[in-house]
Amino acid sequence: MESKMKTIFIMMMSVGIFVTACSEDEILDYDFDTIEEAILSIITETDSLESLDGLDDGGSVTLGGSSSGGLGKSTADTLRPIKIGRRIDSTSFERSVEIIGDSIAIVTSIATITGDFIIVAYILPDTSSVDTFIKPFNMEMIRKIKLRRVGSGEVRRLNWRIEGVTPVIGGSNPSTIEFQKFAMIAANGDSLVITDPLNTFIN
Repeated sequence: MESKMKTIFIMMMSVGIFVTACSEDEILDYDFDTIEEAILSIITETDSLESLDGLDDGGSVTLGGSSSGGLGKSTADTLRPIKIGRRIDSTSFERSVEIIGDSIAIVTSIATITGDFIIVAYILPDTSSVDTFIKPFNMEMIRKIKLRRVGSGEVRRLNWRIEGVTPVIGGSNPSTIEFQKFAMIAANGDSLVITDPLNTFIN
């Protein structure tokens, strides 16, 4: 990686979207005045960022083995973590819709997350003293969702289907590291190298 880096890390938290099942009758009950409103209603119900799976530990959780919990060497020399985790206090979303031609829509979904990073640790060199350290954090998670027009009926929401999603890009704010590329390798040896995650749509 180059020396000139920002702290941004790619989080491949399920690139898939959790689709909420809705019957056609339910959709017809709340049609929308504009295409953008209809598309945003689809995304609000299906975007996996809404669930924040894997981000909220609800507090500190017990570590296994002799792990330092990902702490730097200088910190690990003075602390031996017993528990570590995140507690999310608030989440806000900002979404925008870009209509491309008459058949493609790109939604940019941004989640801003605030909370506390919590460490419960022994104070070295001995293990007779235990203390809890709480540090506030602010994170921003970004992904794009691509939709394609599949119809032109009166009910706008039925005219669009999700075609692909990008990986989620996320990191603490402010940031100091940036990954130049990300590679995924399947069990059969197939690989996918991503160098422009917010323009790489996965079906």
